[in-house]
Amino acid sequence: MERLTKPEGGAVHFPESWSPDGKYLLFSAFTGTSFVSMLLSLDDGKTRPYGDVQSGTPINATFSPDGHWVAYSNRGSGVAQIYVQSFPAGTTYQITRGTSSSAAFPFWSSDGRQLYYIPGPAQFAAVGITTRPAFAFTEPRLLSRGPAGFMIGGPMTTRQLDATRNGRVLAVVDPNAPSAAAAGVMSNATPQFLVVSNWFEELKARVPAK
Repeated sequence: MERLTKPEGGAVHFPESWSPDGKYLLFSAFTGTSFVSMLLSLDDGKTRPYGDVQSGTPINATFSPDGHWVAYSNRGSGVAQIYVQSFPAGTTYQITRGTSSSAAFPFWSSDGRQLYYIPGPAQFAAVGITTRPAFAFTEPRLLSRGPAGFMIGGPMTTRQLDATRNGRVLAVVDPNAPSAAAAGVMSNATPQFLVVSNWFEELKARVPAK
């Protein structure tokens, strides 16, 4: 085990995303009032702010599969919105513009052509992304409702979803939540959800503590 960062002034660090080449780690520094996006270089062990991103709610930054873009949630004033910024930090694009509900937990499809996020409780949305010849994105589209209980704690928590290589969405849910049918989840949902409950107990069984 190796310690990578050392918080200062009572801050707390939250790891968020490795760059695909393994050279950088995105993390958030929580100061007690806000979250600041930070970048750790594994080559020299130095940290620096990433893109001047400061938010009142968790940022949940994540590298795109090609490592050239970073998606994150940022709440300045009002509700949180989803942004994509070039990497290294440069041009920023605001992906969502909703005013009634915070957008949270962005994550990429394995080919980088879709950016998924949660627009509100038990909802699931996607944006089409193209990066060549220039960065462009479609209007967000609301997909089917997700499995019951998959948005645990709202936008103040860290992301509990990810995309698999075959296009499915992996979600950790509350095992005490109502059934999917009771929550109105569509049976022909696209993309398909894989639901994992009590995953930590399974992890401990598969990887016994030494």
